[in-house]
Amino acid sequence: LSSLLSAVPIYVSCYICHYNVPPVCNELTKPTVTRKHTTVRYTVWSATAFYLLVGFAGSMYGNCTPTGKVQGNVLLDFDEDDPLLLLGRTAL
Repeated sequence: LSSLLSAVPIYVSCYICHYNVPPVCNELTKPTVTRKHTTVRYTVWSATAFYLLVGFAGSMYGNCTPTGKVQGNVLLDFDEDDPLLLLGRTAL
């Protein structure tokens, strides 16, 4: 059950992205097929680069922990009273 619940946000994110594509294509000045593909391609690759950057930064955080390892959920490595952690939880 926990594996299923962990996968739900990934599927939700995929579907949210899909239903946002038609309004973006309607906003293009000249919505040709090539421009639509280019727009979607740049958005997907920029999001992929951002996720890779955040993932790399999270994995590098393991070098700063006393054990040198990061748990599956990097947020569990922080103290409960850490102000940055509280800010991140508030932002979610």
